[in-house]
Amino acid sequence: PKPIINGSKIEPKVWFANERTWLNWCRTGLLLGTFGIALVNCSPSTGARLLGVVYTAIAVATISYGWIVYQKRIRMIKDKFPGHFDELLAPVFIACALFLAILLNFVFR
Repeated sequence: PKPIINGSKIEPKVWFANERTWLNWCRTGLLLGTFGIALVNCSPSTGARLLGVVYTAIAVATISYGWIVYQKRIRMIKDKFPGHFDELLAPVFIACALFLAILLNFVFR
């Protein structure tokens, strides 16, 4: 990391925490994507295949969201943003989408 204008450096643990968060979003998205692709390829019913597509779309959205937040936080770290780095709305949206997909999975059984 480059030194900041005032001469102070950003600690490496801040950068690593941001990368760990990005990797956690990737892991979550890959898990959902694996489940969705398995439903698409292995399910005999059309409803389950559609849910597999929904799970895969949620996985792509999760990984995309993680990448956007990762890049945003890199800018915030470089600029030494003094505020909070929390993102509250998107994780709730992803959780609600997953809840609805799981609920539909049980309905289509």
